[in-house]
Amino acid sequence: MTQTFISKVETGERNLTVDQLESVVNLYGYSLAAFADSVEDAHPIQFSFRAQDVSQEDLRIIADIGKIAINSRFMAKALEDSNVG
Repeated sequence: MTQTFISKVETGERNLTVDQLESVVNLYGYSLAAFADSVEDAHPIQFSFRAQDVSQEDLRIIADIGKIAINSRFMAKALEDSNVG
């Protein structure tokens, strides 16, 4: 996503597709459910970019890693809940 595209989304000139929204929430370590539900306890992944040039491929890989982290949290919570009962 380019800065121009993000700006247009912010001003309402463009809308995100579900795939684009999922990529954005994964990039920042949120689940789609956390993004849509203000009640859910969200824990974003903290990171900082130290590189000058971050490519679209780099962002895609970071989003994929974010999705793995989200799934890991989900599985840990599911295991914890199953051990409580």
